[in-house]
Amino acid sequence: MMRFSFSTLLVSVQFQAVFSLTFLALKGPPFLPSSASHTLNPALASFSIETAFFEAYLGNSSAPNNLTLNLLDHLKQRTGASPEIRVGGITADSTYWRPGQSSALLNFIDGSGALHNTTIGPEFWKIVALLPADAKIIMNLVLFLYCC
Repeated sequence: MMRFSFSTLLVSVQFQAVFSLTFLALKGPPFLPSSASHTLNPALASFSIETAFFEAYLGNSSAPNNLTLNLLDHLKQRTGASPEIRVGGITADSTYWRPGQSSALLNFIDGSGALHNTTIGPEFWKIVALLPADAKIIMNLVLFLYCC
């Protein structure tokens, strides 16, 4: 007589449920109706990369992040178009330009680990240049700074 604990039974049931999904077959109409949407643009893939962490994702000119760059290249090879890249996100609201800054970007992080702002300088554009030449780049810009 075999004994099973509840956890063994649960794992068995979960495994069977996952295993059975591998044989799922979906059937659709033999042709698309005239009201179907147009073919999606191959550049549908896009990414939003926080300004504060842009260098972490892309690297820099002396040490590029090949994982990200290879991913972008593979997407282009599969779809025929480079993905669109949005530089910004929530950190764009607290990103400032310093023309005399020697580093690409600096993050002000307080003692509790909270990010307060990011400053970018001219070297930042060298990181942007690592993106595929045909990539469309969308840059968030703060057009109004409320102060005091």
